[in-house]
Amino acid sequence: MDIRPSLREVEVEGLGDDFDKVVKGTVPIKLRDLFPGTVLPFDLYFPAAGGPGRALTLKKVFEAGEAYRPSFHESFLAGEVSEVYIRESDENSFTLYLMDNVQKIVRSPHISPETKTQFLYDNAEAIVSRTYKERPNAANIKLGRQLADCFASHLLADNISAAAVFSLFSKDYDTFTHSVQVAVLGMAFCKFLGMGREEMADFALGGLFHDVGKNAVEDGILKKPSPLNDEEFEIIKKHTLMGYQQLRRTQILNAAQLGIVLCHHEAMDGSGYPQGLKARQIHKYARIARIVDVYDALTTRRVYKEALSQEQTLQLMRRDMKQTFDSSLLEAFVNYLGMGEKMKAAPEGMRLDIELGNQVVIELEGEGARLKAGLVGMEAGEFLIFGMPATVQVKKFAKGRKIIARYAHAGSVYGFRCEVLGGIEQPLRLLFLAYPDKVENVNLRKNPRIDCFLPAEAEVQGAVCSGVITDISLGGCKFMAKQEENGDLLRSALNESIVLQTNLIGEAEPRILTGKVRNVKLDADRTVLGVQFVGLDAETAECLNRSIMNVLALTG
Repeated sequence: MDIRPSLREVEVEGLGDDFDKVVKGTVPIKLRDLFPGTVLPFDLYFPAAGGPGRALTLKKVFEAGEAYRPSFHESFLAGEVSEVYIRESDENSFTLYLMDNVQKIVRSPHISPETKTQFLYDNAEAIVSRTYKERPNAANIKLGRQLADCFASHLLADNISAAAVFSLFSKDYDTFTHSVQVAVLGMAFCKFLGMGREEMADFALGGLFHDVGKNAVEDGILKKPSPLNDEEFEIIKKHTLMGYQQLRRTQILNAAQLGIVLCHHEAMDGSGYPQGLKARQIHKYARIARIVDVYDALTTRRVYKEALSQEQTLQLMRRDMKQTFDSSLLEAFVNYLGMGEKMKAAPEGMRLDIELGNQVVIELEGEGARLKAGLVGMEAGEFLIFGMPATVQVKKFAKGRKIIARYAHAGSVYGFRCEVLGGIEQPLRLLFLAYPDKVENVNLRKNPRIDCFLPAEAEVQGAVCSGVITDISLGGCKFMAKQEENGDLLRSALNESIVLQTNLIGEAEPRILTGKVRNVKLDADRTVLGVQFVGLDAETAECLNRSIMNVLALTG
């Protein structure tokens, strides 16, 4: 049958709903997964324009049970066809057809390593798709195990580079392809780490089904074209436990493989889920899976975010997420990707040390008004979610507006700038912010000033007097003392050097602040000196900055 004329007549672009209706109940398969000379146990279909009004229809172009002739295959290639269609009811037959050809393909000396990898990738995608739809059972898990063994043997026998592996990967995030990519990339990384065939196959089987629990999550959440809210994120987090329970019932996966499924979101610092495990409590396979899972998620596109480059992803993982990964495995992964030398020159910056529940001071850049919001959700590298006060109109924070944020951590205040992704008023008042590229331990405003009441001693013109510091910044402070005790001394202090000793807020030890008196003001029975700090040593300046920023964070 010559199908080239009908192929040339089909112009799918712009058909939209018509095309979706025509292919409903079918599944696309790649032409490269059909092998000339084999008997196909399924019908093949292709969209064609014909009949009254040249309407788009689904045309059967091959009958099940016939030999798939080379000339027929060439007709598809000549028509620049990369995909054909089978009925959903034939998916199982297609998967078995692929598996029947796995051994022949992998063992053939006439087929390139790249083609073998490509074929195994497609086979894995078919198995994962089938398993998600049917739920894990003995039959599809055994197919996965058979494939994992073949893939491990292939990677050990052929020298497959990281670049060759990535050339197959989908650039758009999809649950099925993501699962395959975690398995394949993780298995190749295991080989780089010196693991044998059995260990590689073990990892591959757990990796293939690591997200299978998402089959119990509704599509509205899985395919949501925007960041998840807090409630939705809590639902998604349950996929690890649901997948573990489904797979354990098959009694095929071992404890290490099940550990990948249950623990691939656990973090070395205990901030992960579902159990909050730490460090060596997490199996090595799961620690590897976390690295590969995050890497693939960040380097693929989603509806609400663009893919990050390899370098951007690794910088983010090493800078802001480093504490969540096994550091030695992460560095080995960087080296496996061939990025070791390049990443040495890349600045690591500061990571975002923040946890759910933290209070963050937020202001719209250029407006100055500040408010406090609580962090209620986040996806590292992608977004932050804040619960907003009832008194604030979320709609004021329009998409694309620039935000300045500050938060306290371990006695210091950190700041970052980012962009508003959006917000909602109902059912919860939430603000979505882009995950920041950089975190700074610096003032985001020039010399912010805080009100205070710090008892202090001042030495000026060789005499000492007592008083209080009433406000302070990195640039200077106001010192106030009673006139009746120190009036003559202080009134003549303009442009004189001054040394102040006080305990800064949050500091146990007193600090010496040196400066010049720049103005003198009489206020009722008090004298107020305006002091400009001069010659502060680095340690004192850092201590002063920390004290000021801690107060700002708490009173913002």
